[in-house]
Amino acid sequence: MKHLISTTCLLLCVVALVGSASAQRNIHFGPLPPAKVPEPMPAGYGGVDWDNFFYVNPYAWPAAGVGDKLGTEGGDIAIIGSKDCRKMENVCFGKLNHAAGFTAVSAELAASYGPTQVLVRAYNNGHYLGWISIFASTERRELNFPSSWGVVTEIDFQVSGAPDSLAFYSLELYTLD
Repeated sequence: MKHLISTTCLLLCVVALVGSASAQRNIHFGPLPPAKVPEPMPAGYGGVDWDNFFYVNPYAWPAAGVGDKLGTEGGDIAIIGSKDCRKMENVCFGKLNHAAGFTAVSAELAASYGPTQVLVRAYNNGHYLGWISIFASTERRELNFPSSWGVVTEIDFQVSGAPDSLAFYSLELYTLD
């Protein structure tokens, strides 16, 4: 009887651990359908929702900047903004959302056309968790998100510079679903 209870407790612990495990996501944009002009990022792509993010094949897009073409030729990238960002109201931002929450690890990115300042804010169900500010040039760089944010439900990217545009090559996160 003691053995049965011990085995049952062990089994329940394993089930609880597996049930709460996070799904690691290394999001790349190459698998998206080819796009010669920026297209809205599909909802749920990579397990998260995208607000004001677009994807495009920079080698097929005549308006692509030098920072957009730092990946494999023929592969798509995700972008926030465009050369016309200042002319249009409220387009120089992007949001990542996931209702159950996620832990952001890192992103590979570059400014599309020139020096760009990026303000990144994190929230968990509307509660502000913190921010970081980074400088992006037209060279690819890695952005490591603060581990102190823990689980977030939204990350906002505000892009400013001349002109405002940011290219994403990959994103690493853990979702809680």
